[in-house]
Amino acid sequence: MPVDPILPRPLLERIEQPAEQGVPFTRRDYALLVLVTLVLPLAALWAGAVM
Repeated sequence: MPVDPILPRPLLERIEQPAEQGVPFTRRDYALLVLVTLVLPLAALWAGAVM
Protein backbone atom coordinates (compact mmCIF):
# COMPACT_ATOMS: atom_id res chain seq x y z
CA MET A 1 0.00 0.00 0.00
CA PRO A 2 1.57 3.28 -1.11
CA VAL A 3 2.37 5.93 1.46
CA ASP A 4 1.75 9.47 0.26
CA PRO A 5 3.35 12.39 2.10
CA ILE A 6 0.48 14.34 3.63
CA LEU A 7 1.28 18.03 3.90
CA PRO A 8 -1.31 20.74 4.46
CA ARG A 9 -1.51 23.28 1.65
CA PRO A 10 -0.32 26.28 3.76
CA LEU A 11 2.80 24.33 4.73
CA LEU A 12 3.51 23.52 1.08
CA GLU A 13 3.07 27.18 0.13
CA ARG A 14 5.34 28.25 2.99
CA ILE A 15 8.01 25.79 1.79
CA GLU A 16 7.78 27.08 -1.80
CA GLN A 17 7.75 30.75 -0.73
CA PRO A 18 10.16 31.63 2.07
CA ALA A 19 9.04 34.12 4.69
CA GLU A 20 9.10 37.70 3.45
CA GLN A 21 10.15 39.12 6.80
CA GLY A 22 13.70 38.82 8.12
CA VAL A 23 12.90 36.11 10.68
CA PRO A 24 13.44 32.73 8.98
CA PHE A 25 11.63 30.58 11.54
CA THR A 26 8.77 31.33 13.89
CA ARG A 27 7.86 29.43 17.04
CA ARG A 28 5.15 27.60 15.06
CA ASP A 29 7.73 26.46 12.50
CA TYR A 30 9.87 24.94 15.25
CA ALA A 31 6.78 23.21 16.69
CA LEU A 32 6.04 21.79 13.23
CA LEU A 33 9.66 20.67 12.89
CA VAL A 34 9.55 18.86 16.24
CA LEU A 35 6.22 17.29 15.31
CA VAL A 36 7.54 15.99 11.99
CA THR A 37 10.91 14.78 13.29
CA LEU A 38 9.78 13.18 16.57
CA VAL A 39 6.06 12.49 16.73
CA LEU A 40 5.50 11.07 13.25
CA PRO A 41 8.39 8.55 13.33
CA LEU A 42 7.32 7.40 16.81
CA ALA A 43 3.75 6.98 15.56
CA ALA A 44 5.05 5.02 12.56
CA LEU A 45 7.14 2.76 14.82
CA TRP A 46 4.16 2.21 17.10
CA ALA A 47 1.90 1.41 14.15
CA GLY A 48 4.51 -1.03 12.82
CA ALA A 49 4.80 -2.72 16.21
CA VAL A 50 1.02 -3.10 16.44
CA MET A 51 0.88 -4.76 13.03
